[in-house]
Amino acid sequence: MSAIPAFEKYPFEIAWLQEGNGEGCIITFPTPPGYIASGATERDAIAQARSASHAWTASTVENRKTIPLPHSATKKSANDSSDALSLDTQ
Repeated sequence: MSAIPAFEKYPFEIAWLQEGNGEGCIITFPTPPGYIASGATERDAIAQARSASHAWTASTVENRKTIPLPHSATKKSANDSSDALSLDTQ
């Protein structure tokens, strides 16, 4: 089995919330889809994302689900099987 990629390997985008939508910033990750964290400051948002990442990874491993590998700016192909780390040992 391959090593699980570190949180820091996953690219993310930071956006500052506009007035009327709250304060602080929000972080979104393309991998895994729908992965979002927020905080009052950029440092807080990253800490929240790191904490959520550890919890999500532990749950994914425990449930023997597939962990998506970090995507780079360019993807090899839609059918590339190296986009995920399978935890199925059967």
